[in-house]
Amino acid sequence: AGVLIRDEIYWIHERRAEAYYFAGDRDEALESYEAAIEINPVSPNVMHYRTLELSAAYEEEFRDPAQAFVYAQRLNELFLGLPDYVAALAIAYAANSEFDQAVTEQQRAMILVTEGDQRIMDAYQRRLDLFTEGKTVRIAPRITYLDVRSIRLLDVEASDFFDLEASE
Repeated sequence: AGVLIRDEIYWIHERRAEAYYFAGDRDEALESYEAAIEINPVSPNVMHYRTLELSAAYEEEFRDPAQAFVYAQRLNELFLGLPDYVAALAIAYAANSEFDQAVTEQQRAMILVTEGDQRIMDAYQRRLDLFTEGKTVRIAPRITYLDVRSIRLLDVEASDFFDLEASE
């Protein structure tokens, strides 16, 4: 007997997208993420993932800074005060070469980080330094929102998975 998948449940598409992404099938992953957004346009996981992917993917063909900014703004309108989402907005600003705004939002994200979370503060500070220098962040392939959370749980520094590239 097979497994019945109900296509109207958005988180099924989110999980399917993650599985495709980790398997290296980015096209199927993006299709599943888009299906999740269609069903639930306010899914924070999908909006966060799409913001990062469209802002900071290594491969230029996957980047769309203008669309990333739309996702990032919406994410921050719906879910106020979450440092990861504010930091994603900073990345989107940097991807659009709006470095003053990127600096402002990155500083705001740093204020929102829970006291005692030094690793995240260090990673946020490195990003702030980049934005101050007019540089943006490129996220290594196959690193998604859930990966970053897992990296924290595994006690590995999340910033080890980020690479930097000067903005043009």
